[in-house]
Amino acid sequence: MVSHKDIRKLISDILTEIGLWSIESQRLVLGTGAVETHYIYIRQIQGPARSFWQVEPKTAISIFKDHLLYRPQRIDLIAQTCMIPKGFVQSTNEDKIGFMLERNIAFAICMCRLKYRMIPHPLPGADDIPGQAEYWNDFYNVNPDHGFPKDYIEAQKILD
Repeated sequence: MVSHKDIRKLISDILTEIGLWSIESQRLVLGTGAVETHYIYIRQIQGPARSFWQVEPKTAISIFKDHLLYRPQRIDLIAQTCMIPKGFVQSTNEDKIGFMLERNIAFAICMCRLKYRMIPHPLPGADDIPGQAEYWNDFYNVNPDHGFPKDYIEAQKILD
């Protein structure tokens, strides 16, 4: 398991470098990793999702096509922050994206944050754990049979 102090700082640093830091976004990304994997797993047991944040390669590709394609400056920031070629951020190869999500924690943090960024609703407050739980469940948790707001709230205990 990763030190929660270290992951909190890393999330803060990465989000700051790509220009998407706020205390609310930091807390939501941190909480998402806690509920998705407890910061233990980087590969979904049965499925395509990768990283502590369980981002699917198709989701990362969609983030590029639906969001980043129109923001070339952000592509440059992500490529620089994640130390990857600019063209890679634009890849549509699911195997390559899956590999990067699993092996490049900065890239995975970026994809988690950008998934939330694409939602046209304000982020819940940094101290509003029940609100974050509902937000995660409504907009991030794609499997209605697994993961509920109570799971998000319970997972926050590992961060203290």
